[in-house]
Amino acid sequence: MPISDGTFTGPRLKGTIVLPSGDWVVQRPDGSRLLDVRILLQTDDGQKIYTSWRGIAYTPPGGALWARIVPMFETASAKNAWLNNVVAVGVYRPDLGKIAYRVYRIL
Repeated sequence: MPISDGTFTGPRLKGTIVLPSGDWVVQRPDGSRLLDVRILLQTDDGQKIYTSWRGIAYTPPGGALWARIVPMFETASAKNAWLNNVVAVGVYRPDLGKIAYRVYRIL
């Protein structure tokens, strides 16, 4: 599925998703979905950050969408080089019909 647009914001980064970017979803027989996302982020000061993640999503009977991701970051930006060594997890959060994640740095 193509990603049509998007933004990101956090304490050290803010910007937009550069197109084209995509989300490859594999529907499994048990109803869960494997997520394979590849996007290019551009910070407000013009720095590029390649981001990819794998994850899993499912909706339990009578429940709301549940999804967890494991993002990886790659950048040649000296300012944002710290991202190259980040270990993170992301948790889906509903946001008025949008796909949104809260990403937590673990290391």
